[in-house]
Amino acid sequence: KFYARTVPNAEAEIYQVYRPGTKILDPETRELLGYEAIYVADARMLRWQEDVSKLEVTHSAEEITPGDRLREAPTTDSLPYYFPTPPEKDVKGVILSSHNGVSEMGTYAIVSVNLGAEDDMKTGHVLRIERQPLTKRDPVTNKLYDTPREDSGLIMVFKVFEKVSYGLVMKSTRSLHIGDVVVTP
Repeated sequence: KFYARTVPNAEAEIYQVYRPGTKILDPETRELLGYEAIYVADARMLRWQEDVSKLEVTHSAEEITPGDRLREAPTTDSLPYYFPTPPEKDVKGVILSSHNGVSEMGTYAIVSVNLGAEDDMKTGHVLRIERQPLTKRDPVTNKLYDTPREDSGLIMVFKVFEKVSYGLVMKSTRSLHIGDVVVTP
């Protein structure tokens, strides 16, 4: 059991606890796209009061700490259905991050991309992943050259926000990295 100050809704029974995460910046424009929210726990309201309320943890992924935030839990519908389709227009973005902060990913990894609702992204959109070109030195001429982009896999978008989307890597043919390009297949 724990206490929370200024809980927003006296009517809600179930809440989720989140921890403020890192800033999400567009790697090319440096525009602030949003902030990550890290899921910490589920809690049930025991006693609501305007200033200090009492809640009980019903499920925990991490320890709740001072500064964590409460949000009314979304109502749960039946399992979602996804209809994989390519975006209606050509899009180009990059992988911003991966779930759990790993820098190398593969099939079934969850990633964020810098494409969102303002780019007409929708749940179920499929994006092709291309490995970023690498700069190499020719061992004979000693000149620098860029390797070509290569297909690396497919992502299906499952959650869309205004400027960022989250997707599941459905297929990967090589390791994926933050900064890899995503495009219309």
